[in-house]
Amino acid sequence: MALMNKCFCCGLRSGSIMSAIYCMIFSGISVALAAYYVFKHGTLSSGETSVFVINALEIIFFITILIVSILLLCAIFREAPKFFIPFIIVMFIFVIIQTISLIIIIVNLAMNGFDGMDFFFILYNILCLVINILCVVCVTSYYQVSRDSVDAAAPAANYA
Repeated sequence: MALMNKCFCCGLRSGSIMSAIYCMIFSGISVALAAYYVFKHGTLSSGETSVFVINALEIIFFITILIVSILLLCAIFREAPKFFIPFIIVMFIFVIIQTISLIIIIVNLAMNGFDGMDFFFILYNILCLVINILCVVCVTSYYQVSRDSVDAAAPAANYA
């Protein structure tokens, strides 16, 4: 049974396609920004090592999201639901990381004080988190529907 029947006011297939495209755009922009930051500021000189490593890990993770988003699009058009699983797993991990980082940001800002830009930064992160959760739920629902329809179309095995 699917978690939801409609996604973003349209069908699950269209919602999953929109989710893949959104994740491709989001990860592409994030890779570009992180690569620019590494190029401009991130050297392995003293004091910058942790920032460089974090940005390098960000680049690797966002490239992974980009790859699984492309794989998801191919899987949707080829009707191969088993290839939805990498997207669901990677995005689920990303949602967990986003949630943890948002909690850390809020705790740090609560201890150090807020200003106007911090409020918008938190709202932006919450918006991205909600959209990513919706993407995971939409693709998971489409995976469940697609898997069930493939299972129903498969001939029954004769074990007698």
